[in-house]
Amino acid sequence: MVRTYVFKNSLKIIALGVLAAVTIWAGTSLVLAGSYLIALILVIGTGGITYIYLSKRTYPLRYLVPGSSSSSPWSSTRSDTTSTSPLPT
Repeated sequence: MVRTYVFKNSLKIIALGVLAAVTIWAGTSLVLAGSYLIALILVIGTGGITYIYLSKRTYPLRYLVPGSSSSSPWSSTRSDTTSTSPLPT
C-alpha cells in the first residue's frame, strides 16, 4: 500500500520535499537574522500546505489554497485617488 502511494504521488512528494528544504533553509536564515515571527509564519504555512496536499481528507482545499493565497489582504489594487474619472484633469 505504501509503495503504491509513493509511486502514484512521486511528483507531489518531490515538490513538497523541495518546498520543505527551502523552508528549512529560509527559516534558519530568518531565525539567525532575528526574525522569529516571520520564520514561525513560514513554518506554519509550509506545514499547512504539506498537510493539505498529502491528506485525503483535505481534497477540496487543494483547489482553494492557490487562489486564496494570491488574494491576500496585501495584494489589494486600491487606489488612493479621489477622482472617479479615468481621464486626467
